[in-house]
Amino acid sequence: MGKIKTIAIFAIIILFSISVNSSSYASSKIATGFVNKLQSLFDKRGLPVKVKLINDKPYKLEGFREVVIDIKGRKSVYLTNGKLIIPAVIDQNTGVNLLKQEALLLNKVDMKRFSFGQYNRVIGKKDAKIKIVLFSDFQCPYCRRLWPYLVNLPKTYNVAVYEKNYPLPFHKDAMLLAKIAEAVRIASGKKINDYLNRNDFSGGNKAITKKVIKDNKLGKYAEKINKLIDSKQVKEIISKDMAEGHSVDITGTPTLFIDGYRVTGADVRSIEMIL
Repeated sequence: MGKIKTIAIFAIIILFSISVNSSSYASSKIATGFVNKLQSLFDKRGLPVKVKLINDKPYKLEGFREVVIDIKGRKSVYLTNGKLIIPAVIDQNTGVNLLKQEALLLNKVDMKRFSFGQYNRVIGKKDAKIKIVLFSDFQCPYCRRLWPYLVNLPKTYNVAVYEKNYPLPFHKDAMLLAKIAEAVRIASGKKINDYLNRNDFSGGNKAITKKVIKDNKLGKYAEKINKLIDSKQVKEIISKDMAEGHSVDITGTPTLFIDGYRVTGADVRSIEMIL
């Protein structure tokens, strides 16, 4: 540990039953053994996941290799010596996870893959220096947890947050709420995403729609909103958002892309690190 005095390691250490000894095996076998063990864990659980070894190199911690793997298009960085895994290396001066920082760089996405048209719900000014694309679900608890922070983000940084629909199938009313949000915006020009992110809904489609219209004083637009909810126009908007999410391998919400850097979950520290 003396070789990395400025770094404190906070990690969940996982003991692998791999018969690999770093002193008697070639370095590449450490990485190969690590990948094979991960693959076997997925296989035993019947999960259709392929673990790919992208790169490995010596690390400044004696006997350890820095290993880059790819799972479903997402790259992660770990340290291993063939028996132990270290998933996080924290710089004690900045609090930054150095392995996660490297993974952010490896997973950067070209922002040209996203559309920024008139139907996107935007927090902040569209001409902001930094664009953030947010894939969210109105019934996702982690999206709701992150929401108050995102609403206030343009007050501190020159950013625009483009909120895109990504309703998850196991959230009962997520798709309905996404449709209502788009229908309300088309019919009245009003954005109700803040309201939808801060309230709970139940009682079926008609009851939820009625509540949204009443709470937001949208009575004069009620007929148009109800017609738009299941319209081709609204369905195409949501389908386009979800297709963009699929194209960049979204697996859950919230997922953000900050000038191309991916952040998953309500991870404020990673957002601040990028900004």
